Amino acid sequence: MTYTITEIVQAKKNSERVNIYLNNVFWIGLSKNALLELQIIKGKVLSDLEKAEIERTSLNQKLIDRALRYLQIRPRSIAEIRDYLVLKKEVPEEDAENVITYLQENDLLSDEKFAQWYAEYKLRSGINGVNKITAELLKKRVDRKIIAKVIEKLSANKEFQSEQREKIENYAKRVLPGIKAKDAYELKAKLTQKLLARGFKYDEIKKILPQIV
Repeated sequence: MTYTITEIVQAKKNSERVNIYLNNVFWIGLSKNALLELQIIKGKVLSDLEKAEIERTSLNQKLIDRALRYLQIRPRSIAEIRDYLVLKKEVPEEDAENVITYLQENDLLSDEKFAQWYAEYKLRSGINGVNKITAELLKKRVDRKIIAKVIEKLSANKEFQSEQREKIENYAKRVLPGIKAKDAYELKAKLTQKLLARGFKYDEIKKILPQIV
């Protein structure tokens, strides 16, 4: 069976997309880039195979647009995009992987860039140490090697080191009055536990404690 493209109309809500009519009936919407890549023109006759391929392209483009809108809210890990498509939007895994591959190939999705953004944002906007951030990134299923690389790069920055010391000191001074302890040893132990719970490294805590307790 053959099909004829009878009309190509500009989409009303999106200037980058067009609506395509097949045998005088609305068929699918496509991006203008896909329209050019697939060499679709009015009057073109399609076979069943060509029609199926264009439909596949249209589907992938819709999923890509959906993933991009999700990424616009904030950067995401690869696993977050996969979960969003497969679990929330019930997209077949094969289609979801095609979308992820496209985003990666076009530098729109990267676990390393995501980990760097996440670490910098969390470490500089809240009271969080690198151990806590590492644990959170692992929960988002970012590879441990990628996390280690990002944290190592951050930790080598002298400005970052200074900021971490200041955060440890300020947080310790803030929680210290509320800690109940029978002696100085217990006080230090409880304060250390609170700081470790915020993800600060023990070596960093050990250097600051003598100045506070």
